[in-house]
Amino acid sequence: MIQRALFNVVFLLLVLYAPWWLVLFVAMFGIYYFTSYYEVIGFGILYDILYGTIGSGVFGYGITGFVTSFILFLSIDRLKRELR
Repeated sequence: MIQRALFNVVFLLLVLYAPWWLVLFVAMFGIYYFTSYYEVIGFGILYDILYGTIGSGVFGYGITGFVTSFILFLSIDRLKRELR
C-alpha cells in the first residue's frame, strides 16, 4: 500500500515535469507491477488537462492522454493475465 502511494506521488511529479516518453514508460511499468492500476487513467486525464491542445478532440480538448492510458491499461492488463 505504501509502495503504491509513493509510486503515485512519483508518477504525479513525472506527469508535471518529465517528458512524455518517460511518463509513458513509467505508466507501463506501473500497470504491469501493480494489480488494477486504475490511477493511470486519471493521470492520463490530468495530462490532457495540463498539456492537451485546444481545438482538437472532444469538446475542444485533446483526449490523447486518456485514450493512450486506457489502451495501455487494457492491453498490459490482458498481457499480464496471460503471462502469469
